[in-house]
Formats: sequence, C-alpha cells, structure tokens
Amino acid sequence: MSVRATLYSDNRGAQRMQLDRASTLRDDDDRPFDVQIEDISLTGFRLQLPFEVLPDQAMTIGVPGVGIRALQVVRVEGATAGCIFVQPLNPAELGTILRFDSSVIQENFQYQAGPAKVAQKDDSELSAEAAVLSPLQKLAIIAGAALTMWLLIVAAISLI
Repeated sequence: MSVRATLYSDNRGAQRMQLDRASTLRDDDDRPFDVQIEDISLTGFRLQLPFEVLPDQAMTIGVPGVGIRALQVVRVEGATAGCIFVQPLNPAELGTILRFDSSVIQENFQYQAGPAKVAQKDDSELSAEAAVLSPLQKLAIIAGAALTMWLLIVAAISLI
C-alpha cells in the first residue's frame, strides 16, 4: 500500500492585513459565488466560503479595487480556506485594496439602486429624477403611438 503526501510551502512571512470584504469567487466553470475575504497579504488571503473546496483547486477571485486574480487553494478548515495568488500582489495593489471604498458593496449582497445618470446631447449629465417623464408626456407618447398605428392600418386597408 502506498501513501501519497503533498507538501505545501507555508510561506506566511508576508504581513497579513485584516480586510473583512465581500468579493466574488469563480470556480472552474466560471460560476460566481459570494465570499467574504477575512484577511489579505501580498501573497494570499483567507476567506469564508458558502461551499466546499479542495486543496490545490484553481479558481479566480474579484479583488475589490484591483480586478480578477487567479488563485490556488492551499488549505481548508471547515468553511474557511487559505489561498495564494498565482501572481502575488505588488505593494501598490495591496494599498489600493486596503483603501478601496467597500461601501459600494452592500451588506448581505443585497442590491440597492442608486441615482442613475442620463447623458444629454451636450455630454452633460442629467439626474434620474430629471429624466423621468411627466404623466402628461407619457399620455402624449401613448396617444401618438396609437394614432400612428391606426393611420398605418387605414393606409394598409386603402391599398387593398
């Protein structure tokens, strides 16, 4: 009987920073999963997972402020996984992550609509409230569309 063992370099020399930030992890099939990054360093991070992963599993993660990064799972302890970046972060990227405004990610991953901006012909922006049509304008559009349809029907009948 043979036993196969895998040795991992537990190079934990990089300083870890507390993060507690929501992120999106993608598996081999590119399916997205909401996860919580607990801490991060230049070489890797620890996160909470809503599903089971295996050591050596390759995945990608959206790192807030930096973008999508390839990772490899190194260790799994219950719902917590330790991962390494395939390409370590540089100090500037780590600084961006730590400064990134996490308020754009809603707690519990709930969507809340913000005020929309509508571009005008002169490239100025108009708020969503100002871009909304009044009830009278909406009625005029509906009446105009109905009148146009009836005119098309009458024209088609007169051609027959």
